[in-house]
Amino acid sequence: MRAIIELPEYLVREARKLIDEGRYSDLSSFIVASIENQLALEKSDIKPGTVLMEGEARGWKGGVRPSPTADVSDVPRDYSGVRVVGYPEWEGRGEKNWLWGQINKVLPIKFAARLLANEVSSTGERPLLEKFRNKAAVEARTFGLALEEVDDREEHAWGERLSTAFPTSNKVDRALTRFGSQFVGYVRADGQMSGALLELKFGNVMGRNKDVRIGLTQAGLKFAQLANPVLDERDYSRPLSEEEIDFYLDHITSRVPWEAGAFKVILRIISDGITGREEVNREISKRLAVGWSAAQVNTERAGTMARMFQLGLLDRNRDGIRVEYRATERGMRWWRSATREG
Repeated sequence: MRAIIELPEYLVREARKLIDEGRYSDLSSFIVASIENQLALEKSDIKPGTVLMEGEARGWKGGVRPSPTADVSDVPRDYSGVRVVGYPEWEGRGEKNWLWGQINKVLPIKFAARLLANEVSSTGERPLLEKFRNKAAVEARTFGLALEEVDDREEHAWGERLSTAFPTSNKVDRALTRFGSQFVGYVRADGQMSGALLELKFGNVMGRNKDVRIGLTQAGLKFAQLANPVLDERDYSRPLSEEEIDFYLDHITSRVPWEAGAFKVILRIISDGITGREEVNREISKRLAVGWSAAQVNTERAGTMARMFQLGLLDRNRDGIRVEYRATERGMRWWRSATREG
């Protein structure tokens, strides 16, 4: 059926911006998604103010949400045609240059690596960085919203929710930009790289200006290939498999000293019997002596420890509002091994 409608110029202009960013295929799909969006909101209990991306409203018709594994579950998959890129060079970066604290989970990093592997495998070429960053953010939103329902259904405790760090906020544009920048990556005006795939050496970029493309390193491709309980097995009791955890830890030990160094500092502090949040913050500031503000120390500590929780290196005990951290057996085993090798 065809319908002719008149739209204000400013709405068309804003819609075309989203189309140019790759969030919608054309104006028709944008309008269809908008109508489905409103119908879904009228008929469901979706939070007021939530904006659904293309395909989300369609997935919620009749109360059925999209599968969390819809676009990234393709294992085993033949990645033999994927050409890897060299590891990025980070001259002058040492153990005190931790990942930005808002990179606070490992599952979204795995999601981005798998999506990139599938993209390169399907198209036969490395995608433009900006285009892939936008696509990854949109896919991560659909995935994260589905995981929110899993978290609610499984009654996952705070700190153990699988949807954490995915762009599920009602402030959609801000959430999408944050995810793309932090969990995929970008090249700053001064030429420096930032973002989890790049800083963890799972990916690297090539090209200049508007032709910057992103590819997976050998480690990134291997990490993408490993089966994941959430993506591949619909097992929502854990975010990562044992193989993924072992691979991640081996990789950072040998290639990413700033990530391994951050883990070692925190494990050393806790092994010294310092287990409270504020006490750990003070020790990080004292032992690193990097001149971070109190707020930055707390952000870096929180993000690093959140990754360590997903990797099974740390656990926590709660006593009212007080939280005490402890190293797990895996954490202490890795710390002793990494300290010897370091």
